[in-house]
Amino acid sequence: PLEIADIFTEYGHLLGKMPLQHHKVIQAIKNCRTSVLGGHSLKCDSCDFNKNAYNSCRNRHCPKCGFTARTRWIEKRTEELFNCQYFHVVFTLPAELRQLMLQNQKLCYDILFKASSETLKEVAANPKNLGAEIGCIGVLHTWAQNLMDHPHIHFIVPGGGLSHDRSKWIKSRKDFFAPVRILSKVFRAKFLDHLESAYDKGKLKFTGS
Repeated sequence: PLEIADIFTEYGHLLGKMPLQHHKVIQAIKNCRTSVLGGHSLKCDSCDFNKNAYNSCRNRHCPKCGFTARTRWIEKRTEELFNCQYFHVVFTLPAELRQLMLQNQKLCYDILFKASSETLKEVAANPKNLGAEIGCIGVLHTWAQNLMDHPHIHFIVPGGGLSHDRSKWIKSRKDFFAPVRILSKVFRAKFLDHLESAYDKGKLKFTGS
């Protein structure tokens, strides 16, 4: 079957100039489970069957290596689930900020995570909404299904949380976790506040047009 490594080998030269870390990822995927990384020979004790087993690259972006790690991660998260309903909450950014995000990926992705998680916790803690201390799991996606740049975070949020004195469990409503307009307003304010703070400290880079 066709693999990502085959596509990189055949058409990688068309990608043009790219950051060094991207080049390293492509090379790792191309070399994964090939003789380039070395390996060992497996031989059956009962027959003459032989098989070469090549080493994997263990790069987190590799679809071959990532499958096992992703499966283990999901299993571990599944063990942590509470016996309650869960909500899927997504935080995204307008297209006007995408170039800024690309030029300041680590800083801006950290801000995106911080602003969105703070929003969930703050809105949930308000007695008008839930009045509880919650937890959440967030996963960053940096592009959309059409493979265009589109940074956003998917959150899995339990439908409830602990009371402020942590003596009881408070359930959320069944139809939604919190009002979208409130989440949007708080998130927008927090993201811009963190972004402005980074700008004032000279941490943001501005290159090109």
